Amino acid sequence: MRISKYIDQLNQKNIPIYLKERISLAKLIVLHNDISFMPRRSVPYYLNDLGVREFKSIQKMMLTVCHDNCIKIPTTHELVEELACIPIQKYAYWIDMVIFLTGDYQAVEISVLNRFDEIVAYADYTLCIFSGTVLVARNNKKGLQLFELASNINVSKSTLNRLTALHRMAVSELKRFRNFKKVESILNEIVLENHSNIQDDLMMTVLVNNLYAFFLLESHREMWGSLYIELIMKNAQLLSKALLYSKDISDNKKHQVARYLSQININLAQIFLKKEQLKRAIYLLELNVDMVSKYATVYISEALGTLGYFYFLNKDFKRAIPILEQALVYHVNEGEFYSIVFDYQLLIVLYYKTDNMMKVRELEKELVKLEQSDSKRGIYD
Repeated sequence: MRISKYIDQLNQKNIPIYLKERISLAKLIVLHNDISFMPRRSVPYYLNDLGVREFKSIQKMMLTVCHDNCIKIPTTHELVEELACIPIQKYAYWIDMVIFLTGDYQAVEISVLNRFDEIVAYADYTLCIFSGTVLVARNNKKGLQLFELASNINVSKSTLNRLTALHRMAVSELKRFRNFKKVESILNEIVLENHSNIQDDLMMTVLVNNLYAFFLLESHREMWGSLYIELIMKNAQLLSKALLYSKDISDNKKHQVARYLSQININLAQIFLKKEQLKRAIYLLELNVDMVSKYATVYISEALGTLGYFYFLNKDFKRAIPILEQALVYHVNEGEFYSIVFDYQLLIVLYYKTDNMMKVRELEKELVKLEQSDSKRGIYD
């Protein structure tokens, strides 16, 4: 089945709002060869995310939606065949589209490996980042070669691109391949790099501080309670705030910084939790929700979900419920399968704790329906 036929089938069905937006963008890519769109939370650049993980919720939700609407998702083989015919200059956005419409990382990995030499020869920054991200997410070290190549493309024009590619390499070595010596080497390279723009310098310093703290925690578990770790994270937090409230920062960079700051706040809250400073963590997460609501609303679901969970840990059930109800609405609108399941499970416990058995039964039915739909999807795999 061709992607265009799959998109047409999806477009004719009763599908969620987030999927309608994805289809609109996919049609621009497939039918009109338009690759000028901007990312949004319901249709992000999955392959341009700062992380290098496989987003498993995508395939779960797409299989569920297709099962409910009797739509057959293109097989891995069909996707690989079609991707083989896509012109290399459009390939990066096609593989991203395949991810956000099917969640089939395996198909994209096979395709990238089949066209690996062609990707290297074309030497395009975005193509290397997207292709490398797929490979690393699948624990394939050839992705590191593409990140290294990306770090040396048009260096004179964009120092930030080089540093971002190096950061992606460090994240991969740390989170996927556990190569601590290599992580430290890459971080040293980033720190020693000459920066041409003060805002880019600050943004990269924020990312490096956050990553270095995580590196220390992963490589030296005994440092969880260390003041040193907290100081590194606080430094990243303060630099983020300085950038966020700067008068001359662009809206696009402000959005990026707000996203970084939210992740730093959540990481700090986790550290406070480990140090048994739960109230301190909750206060920070409350401030974080306010900040995200103002500057990065597309990431509000994570901010709300984290705050609601910390209220739950603090046994503040009445405050946790409305926050998690809000998070659930956002997660449903975004198609975040695993977050939806977690929200249902936690809300069931919360309503049980507050003696609202009617809501317990209601949510249990919704959860069973979701899990049954998922369990029946096998014929579409």
